[in-house]
Amino acid sequence: MKIEKSLIGTLSGNVLVFYDFTIYALFASQISKNFFPTKSEISIRLTFIVLAGGYIMRPLGAVVFGYIGDKLGRRKALASSIILITVSTFLIGLLPNYQMIGILAPILLVLLRFFQGFSVSGEEGGAAVFITEANQFQRIGFNGSMILSSVLFGVLLGSIICWLITVSFSDVFLSQWGWRIPFVMAIIFGMIALPLRLNLPEPLAFKKILALKQLSKNPVGQLFFNHRKSVIASTFLVASFAVSTSIYIVYLPHFLMNNMNLTLNKTLILLTIGILLMTLLIPIFGNLSDKLGHNTILFWSLVSLIVLGLTLSQSMKPNIYFISVIMVILSVVISGIAGPLFALIVSLFPTSIRYSGVSITFNLSETLFAGTTPIVIISLSYFINYTVAIGIYLSAFALLSLVSLMWTTKFNKNQYCLEEIAYEEI
Repeated sequence: MKIEKSLIGTLSGNVLVFYDFTIYALFASQISKNFFPTKSEISIRLTFIVLAGGYIMRPLGAVVFGYIGDKLGRRKALASSIILITVSTFLIGLLPNYQMIGILAPILLVLLRFFQGFSVSGEEGGAAVFITEANQFQRIGFNGSMILSSVLFGVLLGSIICWLITVSFSDVFLSQWGWRIPFVMAIIFGMIALPLRLNLPEPLAFKKILALKQLSKNPVGQLFFNHRKSVIASTFLVASFAVSTSIYIVYLPHFLMNNMNLTLNKTLILLTIGILLMTLLIPIFGNLSDKLGHNTILFWSLVSLIVLGLTLSQSMKPNIYFISVIMVILSVVISGIAGPLFALIVSLFPTSIRYSGVSITFNLSETLFAGTTPIVIISLSYFINYTVAIGIYLSAFALLSLVSLMWTTKFNKNQYCLEEIAYEEI
């Protein structure tokens, strides 16, 4: 199988999924006015709660897609997630607002967000497993990093389209109808991504256990009964990435506009530059981790995030130049965390439960930590300064992931990766 084919087919779904994630976050203000006609601050909070609601479905979706991926094949799981995310995103763009159908509007919005969260759970972890196995565990750091780079490319695409819509239409049209355009456009991206996914052949690693009849009878049960250490380690390794990206992509736009008095246009420009930088840097750090060691790159990146978080809590000023510098530094640090992340997680689980293991732990971490981050920080801001809350939160979760990394190195020696490499060399 050509590496280019496996890469394009695998990455296409990640781009679509996080395009959706971004347009919801960036147009949160417009969505809140259409579906939660209450006071501004309350409606914004409700909109973020709906965003978090989508995260609630991620562990459940990870169980379902993990089962499909480990029992029926990686390709079927990845194709199914594309269909669900495309349909649910498209329908949000067509959803009548509160003035049209009353309380039914926010209820339907919540349901569609649940479907989105459910479908998202089949993406990053499953895509990381597929691309790693498809490339026979060679350059595992670089290949894993391409998954998270494609995620941010989806965020970048969403940011650019939102910016173009913002500068092309009046505020009135944007609030009433303009915000719907990127949601409706999801159908186009879905029609491109689905055929690419359907044409992907199964990796040799999965074909091996299928031929030898070594498929797990109960992937989830086996995961939690026989691989508890790996479940705990993987969940907390992802925590710092989950929190830092949630702050950067979801909370920071709201913070910059409401607390730093930046316009939506300037906020989108800053966010787009930062995300572009991460999209380019993550594969570089992934490639570097293959040469210097995955643990080494992640260790120093987490230490840097701890220092940056503590500095941020003391130093942030309402100055666009200072904010720009902080965002650039944070982009580099997040890239250093993301580069080797999947290389470490994928190596924690054997082939028979790998799709379930990576998907469940990744999405569990995203649900527990990323999904709640904006709400927690907004709540903390009632007791401490916004910037103090952001800085302390970043440092705390970086420390948590650092402890998990140090613990992981004691029991994991990449044995499952070595087994697969040995098999491919026979």
